[in-house]
Amino acid sequence: MKIKMTGFFAPLLLLAGCGLIEDAAEVTIDAQLSTTMQVTASGSKSAEITAVTNAVNFSKSQVLYLKDNTDLEPYLNKIREVEIKSVLVDIYGLNEGEVVTTLSLDVEGVGTIGTLTNVTSMNIAYTPVIDQAKLVLAGKKLKNDKKITLVVHGVANGPLSFNINLLFPVNVVAGALD
Repeated sequence: MKIKMTGFFAPLLLLAGCGLIEDAAEVTIDAQLSTTMQVTASGSKSAEITAVTNAVNFSKSQVLYLKDNTDLEPYLNKIREVEIKSVLVDIYGLNEGEVVTTLSLDVEGVGTIGTLTNVTSMNIAYTPVIDQAKLVLAGKKLKNDKKITLVVHGVANGPLSFNINLLFPVNVVAGALD
């Protein structure tokens, strides 16, 4: 009877052990995902003699792919979790007197994850106030789709052009044996 019981439980223990081995073979990869966008705000001048420039809306979108990071590429089909730790923003190319009154960063299908105000040529690096719940949702979308569509939009004090560099420090958990 003991032999029969052992024969019954041995496969169950083996299967449970496989799951423990797979969990133990998880790899956490610290990586940085980044993209650069060139944003142009086009506007029209007022009809007044003073030629006052009106506020101008702008919007630009770009896809951020996990496969573009060489550290993550070998694990693309083994990713179990993506945690976006923060968002760092560098804005450059603004001339004196040009102001981006508001700039919001959205992830398509998630919503606005961060907003900046009063960006000028005097500033370069920004750490926007982030909606942490939406950042978690963006990480889940990145895990599932292997990409996210970023949308930068806002209002400038007139026609202008600038570059925005977005940096996303991430922790990616992947199964090495998956």
